[in-house]
Amino acid sequence: TDRLEWLVGAFYLQYEEEFHNLAATEMPLVVYDLNRTKIESMALFGDVTYEVIDNLFLTGGLRYTQDDKEFFSSLFLQPGNASSSNTSGLVSANYQFTDDVMGYARVSTGYKAGGFSPRAPFLAKFDPEKATAYELGLKAEWFDRRLRTNLSLYQTDYKDLQVQQFQSGTGGSVGYTVNAAEATFRGFELEVVAKLSEGLMVDAAYGYTDPKYDRYLFRDPVTDIISDVADVARFSALAKYNWHVGAEYTFAPFSAGQFSARLDWSEQAERYFYPLDSINIFNEQVKDPGTENLRARLALTEMPLGAGTWEVALWGDNLTDHNNVGYGIDFGGLGFGGLHYSEPRRYGIDVKIRF
Repeated sequence: TDRLEWLVGAFYLQYEEEFHNLAATEMPLVVYDLNRTKIESMALFGDVTYEVIDNLFLTGGLRYTQDDKEFFSSLFLQPGNASSSNTSGLVSANYQFTDDVMGYARVSTGYKAGGFSPRAPFLAKFDPEKATAYELGLKAEWFDRRLRTNLSLYQTDYKDLQVQQFQSGTGGSVGYTVNAAEATFRGFELEVVAKLSEGLMVDAAYGYTDPKYDRYLFRDPVTDIISDVADVARFSALAKYNWHVGAEYTFAPFSAGQFSARLDWSEQAERYFYPLDSINIFNEQVKDPGTENLRARLALTEMPLGAGTWEVALWGDNLTDHNNVGYGIDFGGLGFGGLHYSEPRRYGIDVKIRF
Protein backbone atom coordinates (compact mmCIF):
# COMPACT_ATOMS: atom_id res chain seq x y z
CA THR A 1 0.00 0.00 0.00
CA ASP A 2 0.94 3.68 -0.12
CA ARG A 3 1.53 3.57 3.64
CA LEU A 4 4.14 0.79 3.46
CA GLU A 5 7.78 1.02 2.36
CA TRP A 6 10.38 -1.71 2.65
CA LEU A 7 13.99 -2.41 1.78
CA VAL A 8 16.12 -5.56 1.71
CA GLY A 9 19.78 -5.87 0.84
CA ALA A 10 23.01 -7.79 1.17
CA PHE A 11 26.63 -6.87 1.80
CA TYR A 12 29.85 -8.74 1.11
CA LEU A 13 33.49 -7.81 1.74
CA GLN A 14 36.69 -9.74 1.17
CA TYR A 15 39.90 -8.03 2.15
CA GLU A 16 43.54 -9.00 2.59
CA GLU A 17 46.54 -6.96 3.69
CA GLU A 18 50.18 -7.48 4.59
CA PHE A 19 52.18 -5.48 7.09
CA HIS A 20 55.98 -5.55 7.33
CA ASN A 21 58.00 -4.44 10.35
CA LEU A 22 61.48 -3.35 9.29
CA ALA A 23 64.58 -3.52 11.47
CA ALA A 24 66.11 -0.04 11.40
CA THR A 25 69.26 -1.19 13.18
CA GLU A 26 70.59 -2.93 10.10
CA MET A 27 71.53 -1.54 6.69
CA PRO A 28 70.06 -2.29 4.31
CA LEU A 29 66.74 -2.52 6.12
CA VAL A 30 65.54 -6.08 6.64
CA VAL A 31 62.09 -7.47 7.38
CA TYR A 32 61.79 -8.09 11.12
CA ASP A 33 58.39 -9.78 10.88
CA LEU A 34 55.52 -10.22 8.45
CA ASN A 35 51.84 -9.86 9.36
CA ARG A 36 49.01 -10.95 7.11
CA THR A 37 45.32 -10.41 7.76
CA LYS A 38 42.41 -11.88 5.79
CA ILE A 39 38.87 -10.63 6.37
CA GLU A 40 35.57 -11.91 5.03
CA SER A 41 32.35 -10.20 6.07
CA MET A 42 28.80 -10.74 4.84
CA ALA A 43 25.45 -9.38 5.94
CA LEU A 44 21.74 -9.51 5.16
CA PHE A 45 19.54 -6.59 6.16
CA GLY A 46 16.06 -5.24 5.77
CA ASP A 47 13.67 -2.67 7.17
CA VAL A 48 9.97 -1.83 6.94
CA THR A 49 8.32 1.57 7.45
CA TYR A 50 4.55 1.86 7.94
CA GLU A 51 2.42 4.98 8.31
CA VAL A 52 0.20 3.86 11.19
CA ILE A 53 -1.92 7.00 11.17
CA ASP A 54 -1.53 10.23 9.25
CA ASN A 55 1.97 11.65 9.83
CA LEU A 56 3.07 8.88 12.24
CA PHE A 57 5.65 6.49 10.78
CA LEU A 58 6.97 3.39 12.53
CA THR A 59 10.12 1.63 11.30
CA GLY A 60 11.62 -1.72 12.22
CA GLY A 61 14.82 -3.20 10.86
CA LEU A 62 17.12 -6.20 11.28
CA ARG A 63 20.67 -6.96 10.16
CA TYR A 64 22.51 -10.27 10.39
CA THR A 65 26.31 -10.13 10.07
CA GLN A 66 28.93 -12.88 9.84
CA ASP A 67 32.61 -11.97 10.19
CA ASP A 68 35.62 -14.24 9.72
CA LYS A 69 39.20 -13.09 10.27
CA GLU A 70 42.48 -14.91 9.88
CA PHE A 71 45.73 -13.50 11.21
CA PHE A 72 49.24 -14.75 10.51
CA SER A 73 52.51 -13.46 11.93
CA SER A 74 55.97 -14.80 11.26
CA LEU A 75 56.62 -14.36 15.00
CA PHE A 76 54.09 -17.04 15.96
CA LEU A 77 53.92 -20.74 15.14
CA GLN A 78 50.15 -20.88 14.70
CA PRO A 79 47.82 -18.45 12.88
CA GLY A 80 44.86 -16.91 14.66
CA ASN A 81 41.24 -17.35 13.61
CA ALA A 82 38.28 -15.33 14.82
CA SER A 83 34.67 -15.85 13.75
CA SER A 84 31.66 -13.97 15.06
CA SER A 85 28.07 -13.28 14.12
CA ASN A 86 25.50 -10.79 15.27
CA THR A 87 21.86 -9.88 14.79
CA SER A 88 21.19 -6.21 15.40
CA GLY A 89 17.99 -4.25 15.10
CA LEU A 90 16.35 -0.84 14.95
CA VAL A 91 12.98 0.51 16.04
CA SER A 92 12.01 4.11 15.40
CA ALA A 93 9.00 6.40 15.35
CA ASN A 94 8.77 9.63 13.32
CA TYR A 95 5.95 12.12 13.69
CA GLN A 96 5.39 15.04 11.30
CA PHE A 97 3.87 17.68 13.56
CA THR A 98 3.56 20.17 10.70
CA ASP A 99 4.98 20.44 7.19
CA ASP A 100 8.06 22.07 8.72
CA VAL A 101 8.50 20.24 12.06
CA MET A 102 9.33 16.55 12.54
CA GLY A 103 10.22 14.68 15.75
CA TYR A 104 11.65 11.21 16.11
CA ALA A 105 12.68 8.58 18.64
CA ARG A 106 15.01 5.70 17.85
CA VAL A 107 16.48 2.66 19.59
CA SER A 108 19.09 0.56 17.81
CA THR A 109 21.74 -2.03 18.51
CA GLY A 110 25.12 -2.34 16.84
CA TYR A 111 28.16 -4.56 16.71
CA LYS A 112 31.84 -4.24 15.87
CA ALA A 113 33.73 -7.41 14.98
CA GLY A 114 36.66 -8.69 17.01
CA GLY A 115 40.09 -9.48 15.65
CA PHE A 116 43.80 -9.45 16.44
CA SER A 117 46.35 -6.78 17.39
CA PRO A 118 49.07 -6.93 14.71
CA ARG A 119 51.73 -5.08 16.73
CA ALA A 120 51.45 -7.16 19.89
CA PRO A 121 54.38 -9.46 20.78
CA PHE A 122 51.92 -12.31 21.36
CA LEU A 123 48.77 -13.53 19.62
CA ALA A 124 46.47 -10.88 21.08
CA LYS A 125 42.87 -11.64 20.22
CA PHE A 126 39.98 -9.36 21.15
CA ASP A 127 36.24 -10.04 21.05
CA PRO A 128 33.37 -8.19 19.37
CA GLU A 129 32.05 -4.94 20.82
CA LYS A 130 28.31 -4.33 21.21
CA ALA A 131 26.32 -1.14 21.62
CA THR A 132 22.74 -0.05 22.28
CA ALA A 133 21.86 3.49 21.19
CA TYR A 134 18.92 5.71 22.16
CA GLU A 135 18.15 8.96 20.35
CA LEU A 136 15.52 11.70 20.46
CA GLY A 137 15.48 14.42 17.83
CA LEU A 138 13.63 17.36 16.37
CA LYS A 139 14.13 18.70 12.84
CA ALA A 140 12.44 21.95 11.89
CA GLU A 141 12.33 24.81 9.39
CA TRP A 142 11.19 28.27 10.42
CA PHE A 143 10.35 31.69 8.95
CA ASP A 144 9.32 30.47 5.52
CA ARG A 145 12.25 28.02 5.51
CA ARG A 146 14.89 30.69 6.00
CA LEU A 147 16.04 28.98 9.21
CA ARG A 148 16.69 25.26 9.69
CA THR A 149 17.44 23.61 13.05
CA ASN A 150 18.33 20.00 13.87
CA LEU A 151 18.56 18.93 17.52
CA SER A 152 19.32 15.43 18.79
CA LEU A 153 19.87 13.96 22.27
CA TYR A 154 21.52 10.57 22.58
CA GLN A 155 22.82 7.88 24.88
CA THR A 156 24.91 4.89 23.81
CA ASP A 157 25.69 1.95 26.10
CA TYR A 158 28.77 -0.11 25.20
CA LYS A 159 29.63 -3.63 26.31
CA ASP A 160 33.03 -5.25 25.77
CA LEU A 161 34.28 -1.89 24.50
CA GLN A 162 37.44 -2.28 22.42
CA VAL A 163 40.11 0.04 23.82
CA GLN A 164 43.69 0.64 22.73
CA GLN A 165 46.46 0.13 25.27
CA PHE A 166 50.07 1.16 24.66
CA GLN A 167 53.18 0.46 26.68
CA SER A 168 56.88 0.96 26.02
CA GLY A 169 60.13 -0.23 27.55
CA THR A 170 63.67 -1.28 26.74
CA GLY A 171 62.28 -4.19 24.75
CA GLY A 172 60.33 -1.86 22.47
CA SER A 173 56.79 -0.55 22.30
CA VAL A 174 53.65 -2.65 22.58
CA GLY A 175 50.24 -1.66 21.27
CA TYR A 176 47.20 -3.89 21.47
CA THR A 177 43.40 -3.87 21.64
CA VAL A 178 41.51 -5.36 24.58
CA ASN A 179 37.85 -5.68 25.61
CA ALA A 180 38.49 -3.87 28.86
CA ALA A 181 35.46 -1.70 29.34
CA GLU A 182 31.80 -1.00 29.61
CA ALA A 183 30.86 2.61 29.01
CA THR A 184 27.97 5.04 28.64
CA PHE A 185 28.06 8.03 26.30
CA ARG A 186 25.51 10.82 26.70
CA GLY A 187 25.37 14.00 24.65
CA PHE A 188 23.60 16.23 22.20
CA GLU A 189 24.15 17.81 18.79
CA LEU A 190 22.70 21.04 17.41
CA GLU A 191 22.89 22.26 13.81
CA VAL A 192 21.59 25.61 12.54
CA VAL A 193 21.48 26.97 8.99
CA ALA A 194 20.11 30.47 8.29
CA LYS A 195 19.56 32.45 5.11
CA LEU A 196 20.08 36.00 6.33
CA SER A 197 19.65 37.69 2.97
CA GLU A 198 19.72 36.91 -0.72
CA GLY A 199 23.06 35.22 -1.26
CA LEU A 200 24.17 35.17 2.42
CA MET A 201 24.07 31.87 4.32
CA VAL A 202 25.30 31.25 7.86
CA ASP A 203 25.66 27.82 9.43
CA ALA A 204 26.71 26.67 12.89
CA ALA A 205 27.00 23.39 14.79
CA TYR A 206 27.77 22.34 18.36
CA GLY A 207 28.33 18.85 19.71
CA TYR A 208 28.82 17.74 23.31
CA THR A 209 29.44 14.28 24.74
CA ASP A 210 29.83 13.17 28.36
CA PRO A 211 31.35 9.67 28.41
CA LYS A 212 31.73 7.55 31.53
CA TYR A 213 33.34 4.18 32.09
CA ASP A 214 31.04 1.85 34.02
CA ARG A 215 33.88 -0.67 34.17
CA TYR A 216 37.49 -0.70 33.01
CA LEU A 217 39.53 -3.79 33.81
CA PHE A 218 43.30 -3.48 33.70
CA ARG A 219 46.02 -6.04 34.34
CA ASP A 220 48.97 -4.47 36.10
CA PRO A 221 52.13 -5.43 34.16
CA VAL A 222 54.18 -5.59 37.38
CA THR A 223 51.87 -7.35 39.84
CA ASP A 224 49.70 -9.18 37.24
CA ILE A 225 46.66 -8.17 39.31
CA ILE A 226 43.46 -7.24 37.45
CA SER A 227 41.58 -4.27 38.91
CA ASP A 228 38.75 -1.95 37.92
CA VAL A 229 40.21 1.50 37.15
CA ALA A 230 37.03 3.05 35.72
CA ASP A 231 37.31 6.05 38.06
CA VAL A 232 40.71 7.15 36.64
CA ALA A 233 40.70 5.83 33.05
CA ARG A 234 40.42 8.35 30.23
CA PHE A 235 38.77 8.03 26.82
CA SER A 236 41.39 7.98 24.09
CA ALA A 237 41.29 10.71 21.42
CA LEU A 238 37.83 11.91 22.45
CA ALA A 239 36.93 15.60 22.68
CA LYS A 240 34.07 16.53 25.00
CA TYR A 241 32.85 19.29 22.72
CA ASN A 242 33.38 20.76 19.29
CA TRP A 243 31.77 23.65 17.50
CA HIS A 244 31.82 25.38 14.16
CA VAL A 245 30.45 28.54 12.57
CA GLY A 246 30.65 29.53 8.93
CA ALA A 247 29.34 32.11 6.50
CA GLU A 248 29.13 32.10 2.72
CA TYR A 249 28.11 34.84 0.32
CA THR A 250 27.21 33.95 -3.26
CA PHE A 251 27.07 36.90 -5.63
CA ALA A 252 24.60 37.15 -8.47
CA PRO A 253 25.74 35.29 -11.61
CA PHE A 254 27.36 37.32 -14.38
CA SER A 255 28.65 36.56 -17.87
CA ALA A 256 31.98 35.09 -16.69
CA GLY A 257 30.46 32.82 -14.02
CA GLN A 258 29.51 33.06 -10.36
CA PHE A 259 31.67 34.36 -7.51
CA SER A 260 31.40 33.18 -3.88
CA ALA A 261 33.33 33.74 -0.66
CA ARG A 262 33.30 31.53 2.43
CA LEU A 263 34.80 31.80 5.93
CA ASP A 264 34.81 29.06 8.62
CA TRP A 265 35.95 28.90 12.23
CA SER A 266 36.03 25.67 14.26
CA GLU A 267 37.24 24.59 17.70
CA GLN A 268 37.61 21.28 19.49
CA ALA A 269 38.20 20.54 23.17
CA GLU A 270 41.28 18.84 24.59
CA ARG A 271 41.98 15.16 23.91
CA TYR A 272 44.06 12.59 25.77
CA PHE A 273 45.53 9.79 23.69
CA TYR A 274 46.07 7.14 26.37
CA PRO A 275 43.68 5.79 29.00
CA LEU A 276 45.91 5.46 32.07
CA ASP A 277 48.38 8.04 33.39
CA SER A 278 50.00 5.39 35.58
CA ILE A 279 51.17 3.48 32.51
CA ASN A 280 51.67 6.34 30.06
CA ILE A 281 53.44 8.74 32.39
CA PHE A 282 53.66 11.56 29.82
CA ASN A 283 49.95 11.41 29.03
CA GLU A 284 49.41 14.94 30.33
CA GLN A 285 52.38 16.35 28.42
CA VAL A 286 51.50 14.76 25.05
CA LYS A 287 47.77 15.51 25.10
CA ASP A 288 46.04 17.72 22.55
CA PRO A 289 45.17 20.91 24.49
CA GLY A 290 42.48 21.76 21.95
CA THR A 291 42.43 22.72 18.31
CA GLU A 292 41.21 25.76 16.42
CA ASN A 293 41.08 26.43 12.70
CA LEU A 294 40.24 29.41 10.51
CA ARG A 295 39.58 28.59 6.85
CA ALA A 296 38.68 30.80 3.89
CA ARG A 297 37.81 30.17 0.26
CA LEU A 298 37.19 32.43 -2.74
CA ALA A 299 35.75 30.71 -5.79
CA LEU A 300 34.74 31.63 -9.32
CA THR A 301 32.53 28.85 -10.71
CA GLU A 302 30.27 28.06 -13.68
CA MET A 303 32.69 29.62 -16.16
CA PRO A 304 31.89 28.47 -19.72
CA LEU A 305 34.40 26.14 -21.39
CA GLY A 306 33.23 24.61 -24.62
CA ALA A 307 30.44 22.16 -23.83
CA GLY A 308 31.30 22.24 -20.12
CA THR A 309 32.33 24.58 -17.34
CA TRP A 310 35.37 25.19 -15.21
CA GLU A 311 36.10 26.81 -11.87
CA VAL A 312 39.04 28.19 -9.93
CA ALA A 313 39.27 28.67 -6.16
CA LEU A 314 41.83 30.25 -3.85
CA TRP A 315 41.80 28.81 -0.34
CA GLY A 316 43.60 29.07 2.98
CA ASP A 317 43.65 26.65 5.91
CA ASN A 318 44.75 27.24 9.53
CA LEU A 319 45.10 30.91 8.72
CA THR A 320 45.97 31.77 12.33
CA ASP A 321 48.89 29.31 12.12
CA HIS A 322 47.78 27.66 15.35
CA ASN A 323 49.86 24.75 16.68
CA ASN A 324 47.18 22.07 16.39
CA VAL A 325 48.21 18.69 17.80
CA GLY A 326 47.38 15.74 15.59
CA TYR A 327 48.66 12.99 17.88
CA GLY A 328 50.84 12.41 20.91
CA ILE A 329 53.18 9.46 21.47
CA ASP A 330 54.20 8.37 24.96
CA PHE A 331 57.39 6.31 25.31
CA GLY A 332 57.19 6.65 29.09
CA GLY A 333 59.03 3.39 29.63
CA LEU A 334 62.00 4.89 27.80
CA GLY A 335 61.75 8.28 29.48
CA PHE A 336 60.42 10.48 26.69
CA GLY A 337 57.34 11.38 24.67
CA GLY A 338 56.52 13.51 21.65
CA LEU A 339 53.86 15.41 19.75
CA HIS A 340 52.88 15.22 16.11
CA TYR A 341 51.46 18.54 14.90
CA SER A 342 48.95 19.01 12.13
CA GLU A 343 49.84 21.11 9.13
CA PRO A 344 50.62 24.81 9.70
CA ARG A 345 49.14 27.70 7.73
CA ARG A 346 48.51 26.63 4.13
CA TYR A 347 47.36 28.26 0.90
CA GLY A 348 46.34 26.72 -2.36
CA ILE A 349 44.55 27.01 -5.68
CA ASP A 350 42.06 24.47 -7.02
CA VAL A 351 41.08 24.22 -10.67
CA LYS A 352 38.24 21.93 -11.81
CA ILE A 353 36.88 21.23 -15.27
CA ARG A 354 33.48 19.63 -15.87
CA PHE A 355 32.41 18.23 -19.22
